[in-house]
Amino acid sequence: MKKTEKKRNNIINNIIFIGIFIILLIAIIVVSLNVKKEDKTFNTSFSSSEFKNITAIGLYEYEASFAYEGNSVIFFCNNEKRECFDELTDLDEIASKYGISIEYIDILELLEDEKKQLREISNIFNDDFYPNLVLIKDGEVVNNSNKYLNEEDIVDLLRDKEFIE
Repeated sequence: MKKTEKKRNNIINNIIFIGIFIILLIAIIVVSLNVKKEDKTFNTSFSSSEFKNITAIGLYEYEASFAYEGNSVIFFCNNEKRECFDELTDLDEIASKYGISIEYIDILELLEDEKKQLREISNIFNDDFYPNLVLIKDGEVVNNSNKYLNEEDIVDLLRDKEFIE
């Protein structure tokens, strides 16, 4: 009986050990997935009041920029993405430093009808490409950068397209 009882205890101990191992493995996977998810989204949404030198606009103002004789700098962003916040911060500093007017559209604030209309009037609008810096000169798009640009890259681009000196 002792051998049978010892064998049974070993089996129970092995089952308990395997159960604990599986629970720990599941916990590690769950934590890992949550960390990856947090990396993809910027937890803090921002508002236009955080930026002193750039202006939030809507679809109507964007459409009007194509009728305008002059330069328009318009930044499309998603306020849940960290790179959008970083680029808006850089744009705010550039607007102050160079005295240039910069506007932005948070795509999360657009209604589905507005997004559809934006797609119809412009080939630059795409839900997947944010941040997106658009330069319009005399009603024509002269640049469409659908990637993150740091402050130096933005200044170089604005100089190259003759938006600043």
